[in-house]
Amino acid sequence: MSSPSAAHKAGQSAGERGFTLLELLIAVAILGLLASIISAPIMASRQRSRDAKRLEDFRVIRDALEMYQNDHGSYPPAPCGWNCNGYFYSCVSSGAAAWSNFATYLTPYISGEVPIDPINTPNRPPWSIADEGYCYAYGNVANPGVGPVPGGIKEHTYDLTARLETPNHSERCAAQDYRYYFTDAHWCTAFGGAYSNQIFEGSPN
Repeated sequence: MSSPSAAHKAGQSAGERGFTLLELLIAVAILGLLASIISAPIMASRQRSRDAKRLEDFRVIRDALEMYQNDHGSYPPAPCGWNCNGYFYSCVSSGAAAWSNFATYLTPYISGEVPIDPINTPNRPPWSIADEGYCYAYGNVANPGVGPVPGGIKEHTYDLTARLETPNHSERCAAQDYRYYFTDAHWCTAFGGAYSNQIFEGSPN
């Protein structure tokens, strides 16, 4: 005949005994799998939302640039001036390349602040393959009124550039094959260039 304590132990449920280490590991693995399944579409949705904002930001900036050009006869110069390879960056907060310097040109033409990239990775331009930076860049401005334009281009042009997150975005360089307006060379690696396939060129050039 068993003792009362032994009978009590024999009648314990699995829940009363607690989980074994193996059961806990299985539960953690299942939770991790569920989290990854749920988080992937959420992350993709956020990427698409940020990319949509980038395209809308560039529409606002382009409109302001056109109003500036109508008033001044040229687009705002890059930090190095016109007809040279230089840029303002939304991810740079000080020095000649700071976005605040670019903003001074557009403030009269934009309601509120001049937009910056939704991520705006500090000090990392948008086109590098290695850096994976998210940033807006404006520059490389052609102005035949102040001297010869590289490559012989004789119209007013500029670069307005970002990096898109959505891998298959229809506006990224791998789908659009963006090129330098003054040499016609390819930008991104998909076409033999040196820069990220995720670059987006937002200028109307």
